[in-house]
Amino acid sequence: MKKQELYRVRELIRKIEDKADDGDCFRGEDRDYDKVSSGFYRTYIADTSLNQINQIFGSGIMGNFVDLLFTEKVVREAMSWEKEQQNNDPAQTISMLQHYRGKTNVIDFTKDPLIALYFSCDGAHSNDGRIIILKPSDVDGAVWEPTIPLRRVTAQKSVFVQPQKGFFVPSKTIPVPKEDKKSMLSYLKEKHGIDKEYIYGDLHGFVDHQISHKEEVRDGVLEKLVEFFDEHIKNNPSRKAEGLSSRGVIYILLRKLDEAIGDFDESIRIKPTADAYHNRAIAYYRKDNNLIRQAVEDLGEAIRLNPLYKSHLIRGSFYLLLNDPANATEDFTVVIKDHPPGVDLSAIYSYRASAYAIMGNVDKALRDISEAQKVDPKQFPI
Repeated sequence: MKKQELYRVRELIRKIEDKADDGDCFRGEDRDYDKVSSGFYRTYIADTSLNQINQIFGSGIMGNFVDLLFTEKVVREAMSWEKEQQNNDPAQTISMLQHYRGKTNVIDFTKDPLIALYFSCDGAHSNDGRIIILKPSDVDGAVWEPTIPLRRVTAQKSVFVQPQKGFFVPSKTIPVPKEDKKSMLSYLKEKHGIDKEYIYGDLHGFVDHQISHKEEVRDGVLEKLVEFFDEHIKNNPSRKAEGLSSRGVIYILLRKLDEAIGDFDESIRIKPTADAYHNRAIAYYRKDNNLIRQAVEDLGEAIRLNPLYKSHLIRGSFYLLLNDPANATEDFTVVIKDHPPGVDLSAIYSYRASAYAIMGNVDKALRDISEAQKVDPKQFPI
């Protein structure tokens, strides 16, 4: 972490400490909302006709209704679903629901400002986050600490706030700049051991992590593949070109396009192949639209070495982007003629129809649209 980043992290923590009093609890949000509300309120009450009752009769009516509806309907129903162990404690059921992302009428807070800081940074990296500081005695409702034997409850030092209205407007907040979020997360992990595994240290947390961080999980697997090909390239000099080309594809998937292009450059220098040229063309295009002409040249080399339909298809699309419909129609015609399995032929006809239309050849464009409709009537209904 750079010195300036570290300074900003420590300065933000100091601000939290200066603004908080003994006994306060904290909440981190990854963006700035107009109010703090429970999941049950946001899902079933806010922005619905039920909220109009609140406007007409006052917040007390709605607050009582929220609590009654939640307790009698949701909690009792959830308790009836619990088959593994008998549970007659509504508070315990609410705690379990809350920590497994159910919609409840309570709001998560923590006694630890660093935990709140983690939540304010874990997501919405294009938005400023915020830390909410709350004095329990100021709450119009209930404040309590869950007692369920879950590791995540202990790790998060949880406090549940149950506002009577289902929401409240915070009076004491500290903004968390979006540009500092990644630095904050690195600091919390390095200095305090606070990361996702610490916060959600159980199998439920792992499953949530898989679902909500698909790219992160996928990238972790891809990074392992990079390590594999690093060793392959080092230990198999006779197959170095193949290894470089394969690693280049992994770099494309990791969005490391300069590294990908470098691998394809070296692979082509050692042993030019259609795949290496084809994939370098993809890397050029994804890196910068201004490199599309180099991409077209590479696809030409790929076709010269091995005239596969996939290079014709992509080159035809690139020709359209370059406003060269004549060459685009030639490439699309090759794909249609070869009719390779697995290719969406209706889409290819529609692409060629676009190219004909740009050329002013309306008859051929309409004929291709008709062919596309025959191949897939659902996509091109009459």
